[in-house]
Amino acid sequence: MAAYEALMQGVSANHARELLGVDVTMPQAKVLYLVQAEPDIRMSNLAARMGVAVSTMSGVVDRLVDRQLLIRRDDPSDRRHALVRITDAGANEVEHLRELTAGQVESLVARIDDADLEIVERALVIFARAAAAPHSPGLLPLPTTQGVPA
Repeated sequence: MAAYEALMQGVSANHARELLGVDVTMPQAKVLYLVQAEPDIRMSNLAARMGVAVSTMSGVVDRLVDRQLLIRRDDPSDRRHALVRITDAGANEVEHLRELTAGQVESLVARIDDADLEIVERALVIFARAAAAPHSPGLLPLPTTQGVPA
């Protein structure tokens, strides 16, 4: 965890200038990512996922709706609930954030020699495996990627 924290500290320091140009707050960015991953998510589910009250989430969503990054509508199956969907502009904002992150990763990768890159790739495969099966009690077989042995 200490190595991860050091990595995140370095990424943040190098990424801070680029992030100043982003026109959404971190909570808003998280909401955009979640809504893009689950179109027509109920407001109550979104609030639960973010660990906040529905009233708090409503304020965040209101600001994103005002900026035309999200659409909120009544749930046709139960009008007491609101559904939230990302707009094309919201999807573009998420893509912009992903591009910033990808650019940062590319910059870091350019500083790593080939032997160490193989280690990084293997570690990322292990992380991807863990992310794909977060509730699996046993280990999954490690896949190979681009000639990197399992």
